[in-house]
Amino acid sequence: MIFKNFKNLQKIKESKNNFHSRFEFYVFTAIILILIFFTYQRNLVWQDGINLWQDVVKKSPKKPRAHNNLGMAYLMADEIEKAIKEFNMAIYLDPKDYRGYNNLGLVYIVLRKFDDAIAAFKAAIKIEPVFFTGRSNLGRVYLDIGNNPEAIREFEIALNLKPDDPFIYNNLGLAYIGLGRFDEARVAFKNAIRIWPDYVEAQKNLENLTHKANSSRNVY
Repeated sequence: MIFKNFKNLQKIKESKNNFHSRFEFYVFTAIILILIFFTYQRNLVWQDGINLWQDVVKKSPKKPRAHNNLGMAYLMADEIEKAIKEFNMAIYLDPKDYRGYNNLGLVYIVLRKFDDAIAAFKAAIKIEPVFFTGRSNLGRVYLDIGNNPEAIREFEIALNLKPDDPFIYNNLGLAYIGLGRFDEARVAFKNAIRIWPDYVEAQKNLENLTHKANSSRNVY
């Protein structure tokens, strides 16, 4: 009798284990299917953008804006060579198309060709000196390669054009840190947070800077 009850308990335990195993398998399968679905949906969105602007280019092949937008659609879909071709076509159609140069600079950043990116952004702001996005992008490239003085110069010009941009203040703070100008960096981060109180990156940068300053005082 005891042996029979033991066998029944074993069957119940095995049944539970099988249930949990099947449940975990179904959950895992469901997660994979959801990820595949969203990847497919994202690709559809990108493909829709490409199809849309391919149609516009086909109907208006001499409009730089159409080539720029098609290039951006290609860039978002990670079709880099096609993006470069469209941006170059936009510039060919209108040599004063500063947005085309800016977009070309974005491609070079993706390719980590920073010298080419700098040249492209400089070409954009030479055509349109008050082009905020071009100034911001140029400053960001300088920051990434460690040329902090030039980064600060571009960010300050950008802030004159758009004084309420929290991202520029945050980047400016990072450039100040690169030069050891911590008080100015603190002010920049605080300005970023003042404009956008929920700006997490600026909050973390300010916290790290404060922690670093406190640690330095404790050493002495």
